[in-house]
Amino acid sequence: MTPSRGTAAFAIAALVALAAALIPTSCAAARSVSGDANDPGARSGVTGDDYMSAGDFDRASVVFEQDAALRPGDSAAAEKVRTAKRLAAQGHAELAAAAYDRNELERAAFELEVAERFDRDADPVRRVRTAIGPKLRSVRGLTDEKARAKELVSSDPQAAAEALADLRRRAPYDPEIAELLLLATRRAGADAAAARAEAAWGAGVRRRAVEHLAVAETGGAPTPRAAALRRRMESDLVAESANSELPALRDAFSLARDAGLSPAATDTIRDRLVDLLLREARKLETAGRIATAALFELEAATTGARVDTRNLDRARGERAVVLHVLPFDDATGGGVDGLRLARAVRDRVALEAADGTAALRTTADAPPAGALGFPHLLVTGVATAQRITAGRAGREMRNVRYVAGTRDAANPATSKLNDQLTAARARLARARDASAAAETSLRHLKSLGFGTGPGGLVGSEGDVAYRTRIASAEAALENARRSEKNAASEEFDVRQRILETPATVSEAEWAERPIEVTTMIKTAEISARVKVMDGATTMLDEQVTGSEVHRETVSSGFAEGGIPADADDTPDDAVMSAKAADQLAQALAGKLRAVAELAARRLLEDARAAERRNDPAAAAEGYAGYLLSTSDTATPQRADAARALHEILGAPPALRTGYSPEIRR
Repeated sequence: MTPSRGTAAFAIAALVALAAALIPTSCAAARSVSGDANDPGARSGVTGDDYMSAGDFDRASVVFEQDAALRPGDSAAAEKVRTAKRLAAQGHAELAAAAYDRNELERAAFELEVAERFDRDADPVRRVRTAIGPKLRSVRGLTDEKARAKELVSSDPQAAAEALADLRRRAPYDPEIAELLLLATRRAGADAAAARAEAAWGAGVRRRAVEHLAVAETGGAPTPRAAALRRRMESDLVAESANSELPALRDAFSLARDAGLSPAATDTIRDRLVDLLLREARKLETAGRIATAALFELEAATTGARVDTRNLDRARGERAVVLHVLPFDDATGGGVDGLRLARAVRDRVALEAADGTAALRTTADAPPAGALGFPHLLVTGVATAQRITAGRAGREMRNVRYVAGTRDAANPATSKLNDQLTAARARLARARDASAAAETSLRHLKSLGFGTGPGGLVGSEGDVAYRTRIASAEAALENARRSEKNAASEEFDVRQRILETPATVSEAEWAERPIEVTTMIKTAEISARVKVMDGATTMLDEQVTGSEVHRETVSSGFAEGGIPADADDTPDDAVMSAKAADQLAQALAGKLRAVAELAARRLLEDARAAERRNDPAAAAEGYAGYLLSTSDTATPQRADAARALHEILGAPPALRTGYSPEIRR
């Protein structure tokens, strides 16, 4: 008998085991060849011969060995053991060769080892061992070296990387070696970065140490060496910050934050920095340098601490440019509400100042006595013209689709369901035919249960192959009946849905109708002469115009097509005038921002003059006042002020200026 190969042997063995479970325990034919009731094969209902017939030579050899142990000196039993082992060895040798062809070397080594345990000297085993044995021994050697290198990845990644690089050259297609080599290389690089960081920290080049430390990690976690350096950095910075001056504390907090040190260490350094900043702010407040004190409070607030910023609030209030927007005069003969126009300007400026685009305050009051110059700017204006026009802009004909009626039509869903019913009935017919065929096949197999032998009728139910065929036929019949039941249920469901679905549906009948549409346009325009005074200096004297356009369509109307006679409500002249005033206010707000920025430059000029006469305190106050009185944006002037403050105070202001400290370094 030719031995079975691969998974087929296991499938046959499973069927044999199922057949053995179905065989009645009283069946005499299920006994082993010896007929001994103590035989393991007899107790299980399956003999060694049964396993041999099924191609399961592994189990057959076990059963035959048990039989031979019960009959010492029985040459027939010993021969069965040798035959079964030789066939089992051959089967595993073939599996080893097949696994080797698929490059499954570990599986090939395992199968060859099993084959050698059954019969090391069998010809098939010797041939396979000669062909693939050296390669498998090499693989086992690679496996051992790979395991040793894997242990080195965490303790000595550089040595692991060198060993894995050699393994990679010897086994270029091994994915695990490639993955381990990548991991070892990354860890070796991270360790090297940690070593560079240690050297830089010891040499006092601390910013460079933080840069190296940022890459001394693998998988998002620092290496052990990097973690140890972080603990050293925390200890050094916390100890130094206890008695440090403000510049050193700033650097320590920046290093702790950039290096990602522990929250406990970072918060300790931050609290000491904030305490020193606020103490400096109080000294400046006592000296009357409110704007400079505000910068120290702002710096403390940007660290994340909760601080009192009373000087910052006061400085922004005192240094902000104040626009005194008085009611506009009306030179149009009552067409423009000057009070309403001035209010629109104030509201627009206040709206832009709220989001930081302008450092301005507005008021309807006149400047206080004695405050006729910066930061108080007087805004006056005269409405010189107002025009409101209306007329027809064009006329066109439009075709409007509308529902003229309905009609009955065949329901497409019903047609689709009928197609599904035809297909379901065809599947049901096929399932019934398959069920009938399976039942006939089973009946035929059962009719073969008795045959004629030398002594008359002979029972064949005990034959393993026969019982296996019976079990398979019964399973096929059960599956066929299940498929028939499912097909019948599906056919019934489709018939029920057909009964519930209407045969016809109503469809809309569309038509078109021409409609004449007229486009109307209404325009309002307001012009005003606006003047801004900084004391006796005229900062702005321009004609400003705001306009609003309203368009609408008018038609005879067609209700069936959803077209109203007048789709839009035409705003009256007062509404159009108010909208034009809002547009004028929007245009004027930009000009007022530019004027305020220009007026505030006198603070910048005064600060530069103080710096030239070697008065750093006055210069810092002037620069700080300029930054707080202008919009929080990046401009060349604000960048110059920030650069000067960095040189005077030792730190750039925590504001948006366009100045970067890195440029200074």
